[in-house]
Amino acid sequence: MKSDISTKEIAKKNIIGLDLKSHQTPNHFKKRDLKPNGNSAKKGPDKKHQKQTPPGNQYSSAADKEYSVNMGKVVFKVYQGDITNVKVDAIVNGTNTELDLTIGAVAQAIKKKGGKELEKQIKDQKQHMKNDGIAVTKHTSSGLLCEAVIHLDMTGVNPSSYGSPFASGSKLKDRIKLALDKAEEIKMATVAFPALGTSVTANVPVSDIAEDMFKVVEKFQSKSKHVQQVHVVIYQRDMMKDFMDAIQKCVSNTKEKGYVEKLFGWTGLVGGNKKLNVSRHNRKLIGAQTPVDRVKMTSVTFVIYARDKNAAQNAIKLLEKSIESECDEKSIFSKIIKEFNADQKSEVKNLEASGKIKVTLDTTKGEIKIRGLKHHISEAFDEVHDIIRDAERAKQTMQKAKLVTDMVQWYFMEEDKGKKKLVEYPPDVNLILESALKDQKTEASFSDTNGNKYIVDLNAYEEYPADDPTDIVQVLRKSKLVDQAYEPPMTWVPMDEKENLKVVQLQPKDKEYQDVTGKFLKTAGTNVEFVKVERIQNKVLYQQFIAKKKSMDDTNPKTVQNEKALWHGFSVDALDSICNYGFNRSYCGKNATALGAGVYFAVNVSYSITDTYSRPDPQGHKRMFLCRVLTGEYCNGASTMKVPPAKKGAAGSHILYDTVTNNVSSPIMFVIFHDSQAFPEYLVTFKRK
Repeated sequence: MKSDISTKEIAKKNIIGLDLKSHQTPNHFKKRDLKPNGNSAKKGPDKKHQKQTPPGNQYSSAADKEYSVNMGKVVFKVYQGDITNVKVDAIVNGTNTELDLTIGAVAQAIKKKGGKELEKQIKDQKQHMKNDGIAVTKHTSSGLLCEAVIHLDMTGVNPSSYGSPFASGSKLKDRIKLALDKAEEIKMATVAFPALGTSVTANVPVSDIAEDMFKVVEKFQSKSKHVQQVHVVIYQRDMMKDFMDAIQKCVSNTKEKGYVEKLFGWTGLVGGNKKLNVSRHNRKLIGAQTPVDRVKMTSVTFVIYARDKNAAQNAIKLLEKSIESECDEKSIFSKIIKEFNADQKSEVKNLEASGKIKVTLDTTKGEIKIRGLKHHISEAFDEVHDIIRDAERAKQTMQKAKLVTDMVQWYFMEEDKGKKKLVEYPPDVNLILESALKDQKTEASFSDTNGNKYIVDLNAYEEYPADDPTDIVQVLRKSKLVDQAYEPPMTWVPMDEKENLKVVQLQPKDKEYQDVTGKFLKTAGTNVEFVKVERIQNKVLYQQFIAKKKSMDDTNPKTVQNEKALWHGFSVDALDSICNYGFNRSYCGKNATALGAGVYFAVNVSYSITDTYSRPDPQGHKRMFLCRVLTGEYCNGASTMKVPPAKKGAAGSHILYDTVTNNVSSPIMFVIFHDSQAFPEYLVTFKRK
């Protein structure tokens, strides 16, 4: 007998459709009460069903066994063994910022098997570890079975083990996620972790570590495209029971199912359900396991067998009531939702991919509406809040980037039809580079829209792709600080409104020519023949210089002589860049770093006239700039400096000295760290007699 069931409420919630039918009870069911696991109540085990339902609560630490949790896109495995003997694409190693492989048994084993191939890469990767807290070494010819080792900075998680005097606030979950994200980035299908954070000095319960690892992998798997298996390889056999008890508890707690989901779960047909099948397998057989694709399931049809129509109707009412009680609809409102870009909108809609919830996005109202089973909504809420927080952070970053771009702009040099031109970095990259410079880092990195990673060397001011260090382009940094009310010097010849640079050759009879050559000969210490003297008229550079001078005059004590006339020797290949863009560290200061990574200016010509600095061209012509330099308040420099140190007695650590020198009492050299502090006023071309 057929009975129609109202599914109005179910359809409204867009969860699942039920087609429930009432039939005469078949004879073979009349004397059996169906149990939730599909077994009948008859005595004796039903071997068929036992085979289909692996024991989920029995654990063993036998060395030839492993434990597997099918999370959907990723299989989570735990077993006892030596991680360096595991055949996976990548293994994870906990270390410190110095990539010290003498700390911990895992690191020592990796070092021993990695050999010279690993040693060389460790040296190259130290800066990446210091900058990012993570580094990767690739292995093709070493004794390791993996393709790569992902090294994690664990000093913040377990400071006493990794040589740090205090914890930085980093959590184990963050470290695990960082490693998984890196494995995904480098397209590793299988990755193995040791039991991170379980050292004796860590004083952290094994159960907490197991729970952290389980939860991170469970959350990560929904977005994984490349990683298919995550292994936890436990070296200490006596740790297995505690670790597996914790995993068992996680599996139980993760899916505290309501009545309806339990009913669906017994059938194994829940649409999109991330069903956690805990199984124990012999390792030789585990590879044969194939996850079931449940995402495409959008409805379930139930056929109800009952003794009569009333019994069927009661069953239907019970199901409808359970669905109504366990389904819900919630909304999240936020102003930032109104500003979501295409990627953020797509990220929200992708939450539906699991098949567990329905998501409605209304950017006009700033609302995200979620429909589904209550605990699925709770899970989705966390993900939506993450998306919102990321969007708010991105907005704050762009606001900060705009402020930085208003003051400073970074460029890379591009060749176009044989001519070089400056190309601006976008605001977000501009912020990354300026922040790295401020933090005195030696390099910074960013990725383009296609995911290609680039490195910027902040010592050489060069940029290159991470996968091709030979493809180098020059990088420049320009201050945008200008004085809008500036007037060009009276000595300048007129320039067109759109003309920024004019180089004017002076005549030997001109007073300017005589003043410049006189200053030159006064400290040259040798006889020279002047080829020509030219005045550099660059509007933008002069504006920036005057604005910086005004700022320095306003802030420094009146007794300080902020400006000096200094000399700068250079090679001819830097001539066009200096005339057009000023003194940038990509072209200047490469020959001298004893006082810091800046641009060097000499008090006396005799210092800069040497071939080391003023290099002769093929005609034997040498060149030197007479510059106006804002030295301001200065202190002694050091080779490690990327910016001047903080002024002594200043109101805050952000107030820095203006320049550094070799000797405060008797300076012969000054170093600037901001290009707007020097203006190349005159270019002297000469040759030695």
